[in-house]
Amino acid sequence: MKVKSLVFGAIGALFLTSAAHAADHKKPVNSWTCEDFLAVNEDFQPTAVGLRKR
Repeated sequence: MKVKSLVFGAIGALFLTSAAHAADHKKPVNSWTCEDFLAVNEDFQPTAVGLRKR
């Protein structure tokens, strides 16, 4: 029972930190600096580059 609570707590914390991190990037992609780009999750970086080239 304690392990189950710990796992759900960790998953909840992960979602909260992801949501908070996403809220930090409200700037349009074409206004990002190199620092903004590097702060994005590596899985999303190719998508961000594709959006920038439009």
